[in-house]
Amino acid sequence: MDNYDPLLTMAALNTAIVSLHRITSTRDRLILDQEYTCIINNLQIGEIKPDPELTSLYQKIIHVINAGRLRDEVKKSVEATYIQTKQKGIKDIISENVLSSFDSSPLKWIGNLAMTCVSEYFGSKKQDDKQDDEQLKLKSEELSEYDELQRKLLDSSWKLLRQYQLADNYRLTQNALDKFYAATQENDSSKRLRMLKYLENDFSMYSPYWFYRAMAAHESGNHNEAEKSFAKFNEVWRPVLRKDPYKVEALKFQIEALMNAGLDAENVGKILECLSEMKANTPMDDWKNNIYEGTLYFTLGDKEKAIECVMCNVVWRYEKDISQRLLEKFTQERSLIELPAIDEKLAKKDKKIFYCTDRGARATCFVTDADKFRVTRGSQLSPKEITQSCPQNVKKFLEEYDSEIVDGVLLVDVDFKSPSAAASFVTKMSIDGKSAWKTANGIAYSSFLEKNVLTE
Repeated sequence: MDNYDPLLTMAALNTAIVSLHRITSTRDRLILDQEYTCIINNLQIGEIKPDPELTSLYQKIIHVINAGRLRDEVKKSVEATYIQTKQKGIKDIISENVLSSFDSSPLKWIGNLAMTCVSEYFGSKKQDDKQDDEQLKLKSEELSEYDELQRKLLDSSWKLLRQYQLADNYRLTQNALDKFYAATQENDSSKRLRMLKYLENDFSMYSPYWFYRAMAAHESGNHNEAEKSFAKFNEVWRPVLRKDPYKVEALKFQIEALMNAGLDAENVGKILECLSEMKANTPMDDWKNNIYEGTLYFTLGDKEKAIECVMCNVVWRYEKDISQRLLEKFTQERSLIELPAIDEKLAKKDKKIFYCTDRGARATCFVTDADKFRVTRGSQLSPKEITQSCPQNVKKFLEEYDSEIVDGVLLVDVDFKSPSAAASFVTKMSIDGKSAWKTANGIAYSSFLEKNVLTE
């Protein structure tokens, strides 16, 4: 592997170490099952540089954990006793928030939904939520196997540090892991934050540490610390999991910050970019986040993606009732944003602003001082394929800016010499720009030309 990033190997190793530590600390088969599904069996092994010792060790971990997982009949019994009760409470909250009328406070509404629809991986961390059930406890002989595996993983850290010539702060220790687990279990968010701060030297290169620190800061009202910790999370994070629950929750906070800053064109584009990454890291059966992502897509005016997210729940019967009613709303009601948001300061300063909604596009354009037709970032291009009639020069523009278009959203401003070229770019077909571009009141660009409205 040329130009291989050795931090991928260390991140994967540390992820497995912490996962095993959580299993041995809780002695809980539900946690074991959760760690196997969300972490151990979720590692992107194909992206990690091959190492015979680690490969053998990883295979042993898979074997041992599989042997200790709950039998299907026991798992169903456990789910019937308290997991379903807990899920019902979540569904009631979501139903109250989501299925109420779409009011005039979308930011607060989406924010509440984000806090409710937490990734399933974080749904059973606190041990005080567990009932005392012997069939859920790991036996002493099983624990010894996990302890031995964890010791071997910790030993491997030394070898990898020397092999890749990395600093010692990439290596986790048993003593630090014990303290880290104790800190994450602390209910008092202010105290939890203080405890985590003391562990920075031991976990500074472990991205989930920064996630837990950011969460503790957020819960205790220290938003500046939360913002810094989330930024550090993104800096340290490596894509070692196929579907990363930590990344999903971190992106929610990033989305919340962008929405609180206002839904201008730039922020809408950034939110859609975050949503795309969030969707890529959301397991198909994570029905709560399917609802959150679908609802946010709908709020931003992308009904197609909104329906796709929520339809997944209906098709696979993860949560059919709420999702079915949401689908009805998505098809019957208008999105909270009908046109792409624009910079309000620009709108007040310059009245030459037009919209194009042909062929499913939601694009914004204004005429610059140099008489260029600028399609603004945050504009949603048509979701349909490029037609044969689309002008060749426009096809070249679409190809040239392909990397700047994420999920159909333009991430940069693009200037054109004519309104038709600009309109063809966003609709992906040949179209008369003078009639396609309209004001928010529906007045076509051609009418402004006739009345010389654009004359300074």
